[in-house]
Amino acid sequence: MPRPATLSAQDYTDIQDLYAYYALCSDAGDADGFVSCFSTDGELCIPSLSMSILGRANLHHFKREDKKRRKGRVRRHWNSGLHLEKINSTTVSGRCYLHAYEAPPGKALELVDMGVYEDTLVREEDEWRFRRREIQMDHSQFTVPQSKKLS
Repeated sequence: MPRPATLSAQDYTDIQDLYAYYALCSDAGDADGFVSCFSTDGELCIPSLSMSILGRANLHHFKREDKKRRKGRVRRHWNSGLHLEKINSTTVSGRCYLHAYEAPPGKALELVDMGVYEDTLVREEDEWRFRRREIQMDHSQFTVPQSKKLS
């Protein structure tokens, strides 16, 4: 298999930072920070939950509701195996593994989600952002009531 076109060291570092910032904001329930990781037309898809959240307003609502759903539980993401492939000067394809843990404050974290992020990243306003983030879940305890699904 041929190696993909390489990114500049700065682009690679900036994208790694985006992945880390996304996880930190998601875990903290920081809806504003979470939304800033997406392009203006950004989308988060979780096919196993029949979920597609399109646009910053819907992403903001999703993250606020996600924080409420946790009821104070601590959440931590671990991403690994980041692979980036340059498509052109403003588009990158990304992929990494996801492990997510949750627990009430002061308790040992328990594995609740495992999967793979498949991402399309774009350079927008001189920053890398997710245009499309699809989570292929291997295992998840997270469910969305039918009336709460966003599209």
